[in-house]
Amino acid sequence: MTYKNRKNKETKDKYVHLPSFFKSIQNPILEIDLRGNVIYANKTAQSLISKIKRVKRKHPFLNGLVSCAKKLRKSKNKYFEREIEADGRWYTQNILLDDSNHLHVFCCDITDYKLVADTLKESENRYRTMIEYSNDMIWTLDKKGKFLFFNKRAEEITGYKLKDHIGKSFTHLVLKEDLSRLVKIFKKTVSGESIQYEVTIFSKNKQMISLLVNSAPLLSKGVIIGTISFGKNITEYRKTEKALKESEEKYRDLYEEAPDAYYSIGTDGRILKANKRASELYGLSNKNLIGKFIYEMYANTPTGKVKAKEILNKFLSGEKIKGEELEMRRVNGKITWISLSIKPIRDANGNIIASRSIAIDITERKETEKALEDSNDFLENLLAYANAPIIVWDPKFNITRFNHAFEALTGRTANKIIGKPLKILFPKELVNEYMNEIKKTATGERWETVEIKILHINGSIRTVLWNSATLFAADGKTPTATIAQGQDITDRKKMERSALELKDRDEAILTSIGDAVFAIDKNGMIMLFNKMAEQLSGVTTKEATGRNYKQVVSFVVEQEEKLDYDFIDESNIENEKTRLAKYRVLVRKDNVKIPIACIASPINTASGETIGTVVIFRDVTKEREIDKAKTEFVSLASHQLRTPLSSINWYTEMLLTGNTGKINGQQKKYLNEVYASCKRMVELVNALLNVSR
Repeated sequence: MTYKNRKNKETKDKYVHLPSFFKSIQNPILEIDLRGNVIYANKTAQSLISKIKRVKRKHPFLNGLVSCAKKLRKSKNKYFEREIEADGRWYTQNILLDDSNHLHVFCCDITDYKLVADTLKESENRYRTMIEYSNDMIWTLDKKGKFLFFNKRAEEITGYKLKDHIGKSFTHLVLKEDLSRLVKIFKKTVSGESIQYEVTIFSKNKQMISLLVNSAPLLSKGVIIGTISFGKNITEYRKTEKALKESEEKYRDLYEEAPDAYYSIGTDGRILKANKRASELYGLSNKNLIGKFIYEMYANTPTGKVKAKEILNKFLSGEKIKGEELEMRRVNGKITWISLSIKPIRDANGNIIASRSIAIDITERKETEKALEDSNDFLENLLAYANAPIIVWDPKFNITRFNHAFEALTGRTANKIIGKPLKILFPKELVNEYMNEIKKTATGERWETVEIKILHINGSIRTVLWNSATLFAADGKTPTATIAQGQDITDRKKMERSALELKDRDEAILTSIGDAVFAIDKNGMIMLFNKMAEQLSGVTTKEATGRNYKQVVSFVVEQEEKLDYDFIDESNIENEKTRLAKYRVLVRKDNVKIPIACIASPINTASGETIGTVVIFRDVTKEREIDKAKTEFVSLASHQLRTPLSSINWYTEMLLTGNTGKINGQQKKYLNEVYASCKRMVELVNALLNVSR
């Protein structure tokens, strides 16, 4: 026998059991030619094809395979994967084109996975509305750097949709030269650090977007399960799925490259053979995996070794095992969940000699289920214990959720209010008005800031500021619920009313004051301008308010025609009361000049902080006229008095000097008294003249 013949025989002997092996596999396996004829189908595929009804004379399970074959013939890649729906079930089909132009189709039922994914999506849709409309982009990554979520804002900025990238890595969205840095940042975040950094990404229209990103660990029950990031922009990421390597060997490649773990165990529980996926799943090379006792591969838990021992006993008794879920412990200690199916292999005498086992990695599904559970728990607690009152009602306007803050707001407990009509929360006289507004939310109308009065069980009424959002079914049209969040502003409204009353009172007082008054802030901008200030300046309150006071009123030095604001600036800066010097006038809007008296005083808060200056001024025209009349009177009177006094003084001097004859001592004494008194009168008149000047 030649070497070549001997080698062919060895190869044939090695894979002689493969056709028999595929017949026993629980998943459907098909071989189809280019005309669509089924050349081979294992029992599962035969049963499935016969059960599924044709749609318009086409079998949904086989439809499109011929087209796939034609495309694969033209393509360098001879492998293709797709998802199909047949008779209400979902399947993946891994399609391989061999050298003889036959299609080998390996199928797997993924209906349960799809249901879990749909359930998670429905749960997320229920609660994500409030974060969907955040002004910032928000996204989360799992510990592998794959996207779990990003919000509507991210979709708007990047032009991409969330559904396009769930489960995909972030690495291909960034510049190649920036990748190493971002990977390091991600690893630090997953290890527990919160980091702020900048990154440049590409949008759908190939525009580069710079992001300022804040990333922090994403926790679930105290355990880091990924990262959460807040940024201004994000891009849609491309799919990064890796295709299975194409194979030229008809059965070996289908077996070796199958997406699930295939292996056989003997009656002693040791592994006899295994494909590549089995080696990957258990974390051992194929060489080290063969001969391994299967019982050692499972976790030391009730759903691990304990359950595995029960399944091994069932297998040895001849019982088929299908879809049992177990916890497996990889060599590195990591727990992996698998769905295990086993079919006994018998010899010619019917004795069990080995197993045909299929292990499907369902870790992701289990993590998804756990994430769904954690998400529900988190959101339930968030809703129940939020500080703000939160309420949810159905399309019939019956209350379905009622958190603790709403219980405090109304005095009603959730267990007594759930299922009751929404209208019982409102004052009777306002029910119709409020319900008409609330019914608009069923059409998708959102409340941003709507004031609604809520009736407390004790009869008191609270004013609440509401915002709301309506949740819709998958069709985007049918409302399923409306969620509303409120803020109790009753006390704030009372304070606003009190402040308004005080403001009205102060304005009334200022308006009635006889002097002109205006107030400025630290920047010199007019905050108040009363009626008398309007009358004196000729400027209206509307024109003056909000402008710098130097643009509104003009205080001028009377003799120099120079503006003078120093006294106001000194008061505003030095926090002291100051007066305007004399001989100052106010130049009105019509350029009429009015003599004024003015004082500026700082405005201080209760804590002593200076927040501005109040200026009070008045028209002193009448005082000026009175002062002028007084001065003129004193001047006139003084001149009139000096004339007779001069005569008296002259004649007295003549008598004292003896020019009119000799006088005795008694007469001289009297004349000296007259002369002295006359001198005093002259000095007094001179003093009056000086004052008048």
